[in-house]
Amino acid sequence: MSGSPRCSFCVFMMMVFCIPSLACGFDLQQVSRKVQQTYESMTSMQASFEQTSSLQGMRHRQEYGKGTLIIQKPAQLRWDYVEPEYKVLVSDGIDISFYVRADNQIFISPAKDYLQEDLTYRFFTGKADLRTDFTTIKGEAEMEEKGTYCLKLTPQKTSGQVAYLYIWVDADTLHLVRLQLVDKLNTITEFRFTDIIMDKKYPESVFEFMAPKGTEIILPGGETVIQ
Repeated sequence: MSGSPRCSFCVFMMMVFCIPSLACGFDLQQVSRKVQQTYESMTSMQASFEQTSSLQGMRHRQEYGKGTLIIQKPAQLRWDYVEPEYKVLVSDGIDISFYVRADNQIFISPAKDYLQEDLTYRFFTGKADLRTDFTTIKGEAEMEEKGTYCLKLTPQKTSGQVAYLYIWVDADTLHLVRLQLVDKLNTITEFRFTDIIMDKKYPESVFEFMAPKGTEIILPGGETVIQ
């Protein structure tokens, strides 16, 4: 004897509303493992990004940035901000340099120290392990975004000022397309990544930066020279 029409309708409605909801269907451990494998095995990554920063509850006072990102293992990195002002953060694997055109200054420090602490870099290179370095759960229903898996990560050990973060990975490629970090002062920093290219080989020159003449160079220890 077939089930009642009411029961059949309830099952149908559950299917309709559950299929688009990623929290209903994805296996947390499987997704975490595959995302980890994706970034452990990649050799390089390029993307366009948009960044916003604000205090919780004060999104009307957002700071905004836009540009491009390139990461190449083992220790090369380049962030080019083109809006609202030109800034460059670049690592050749030995030194990391941060140039701000508006201030006519460039800060130079050891790359190793920075790269060990930068959670974004560590995640993209697979050095931050989703399975052991974080307590990982599915993102809350209100954090879901169509076509992605949302994970909430809480560091197992104190990681600078990061209290927790959310990541959104594309459901097909498992590429990270959105990242939201919340620090211990409740500042929210969010990145959205598009135009992602994986495993392209970049020449060493991409990770070199020559400051314009007249730039004040601030060296490790505070010594300054003029370019």
